[in-house]
Amino acid sequence: MRIIKGLYIGALLSLNSAVLTIELYKNTVRDRWAAGIEIGEEAYYQLQQLREITDFLTILLTFIILGGALGLVLWKKKELLKTQIIITMSISVLFYIAALVAGMITGAPRGNLYQQVHSMTGSIVMILVFSLISMYFKRNERKVRELID
Repeated sequence: MRIIKGLYIGALLSLNSAVLTIELYKNTVRDRWAAGIEIGEEAYYQLQQLREITDFLTILLTFIILGGALGLVLWKKKELLKTQIIITMSISVLFYIAALVAGMITGAPRGNLYQQVHSMTGSIVMILVFSLISMYFKRNERKVRELID
């Protein structure tokens, strides 16, 4: 399990770092475009491609989080789900702070810098809702079985 945790943490750190780096680079492209250093059409297409890459990475990040949770549920390792939530939330907080600091230093739009944190948090909320619904149904199932017996 240590290897899987390490891969999970490495994937989250790598993808978040990539999104943050690309967003910072997009800000420099926007600045050059605004200053008239770069040709508008070229800058536009470059920004478009970078946006598509960050969108893909953000979706991949969400799939890794939700896929990991689904894998833990299917392999009946629900006790590790709590660990996954803690790891994911810790990395979310880390990158939220990094995005705020990077935004203050570079002047890049902070919303763009921590967009992937929102998807991570949304994924965790989905996992928690699933867990609560699952616990509710298990509790009711036990009550029904007690009534029948």
